[in-house]
Amino acid sequence: VNSVKDKFAALKRQREESGTRDPEKEYESRMAKAVEEDEAKRQARKKAKLVKKTREREEKERQKAEEEQEVDEDLMAAMGFGGFGTSKK
Repeated sequence: VNSVKDKFAALKRQREESGTRDPEKEYESRMAKAVEEDEAKRQARKKAKLVKKTREREEKERQKAEEEQEVDEDLMAAMGFGGFGTSKK
């Protein structure tokens, strides 16, 4: 019985030294911190996903533009002229 009382006293002193007296408040603060960390991770993932989609969209548009340019050049070559501009002599 005395060892249990001593253990409780030691735990109480340890809790007072750490600055937290109410285990419920300590739990709430840890939970709040965990929620904030989860929210930060979620926001980071969302931002990374948005950046990735933007890059993919830009790459797709660039490839489409290059493809259209190649088709136009091939079509012009097949028609027998190199461009639609005029040449000054």
